[in-house]
Amino acid sequence: ESQGAMYDLLYVMQNYPNLKIEIQGHICCIDKDYRNLSTDRAKQIKRFLVYSGITQHRIQTKGFGVSQPIYPIPEASEEQAAANRRVEIQILSK
Repeated sequence: ESQGAMYDLLYVMQNYPNLKIEIQGHICCIDKDYRNLSTDRAKQIKRFLVYSGITQHRIQTKGFGVSQPIYPIPEASEEQAAANRRVEIQILSK
C-alpha cells in the first residue's frame, strides 16, 4: 500500500541531491513503544532509500512511538489506527 509513496520519495531524493530529510515513525494502538516499532518503521524506509542509491548522510530517522497520535488512543476504528500508524517526512535542508 505504501510502496508508491516510497518510490515517490526516492524520486524526489534522486532529483534534489542536496535535500536532507528526517523520517519520523509513529505507531498506533498501544500505550508505549516497548519494541521501538516506530523507530524500526522509519529505519526500514531509510534502508530502502540507501539500497536504492541515496547516501546515508542525507537521511535521519526518529521514532515517536505513540507520543504524537492524530487520534486518541485507543482508536475508535481501524481507519483511526491506520492514521496513527504512519511515517512522516520532515525536510531538514534543501
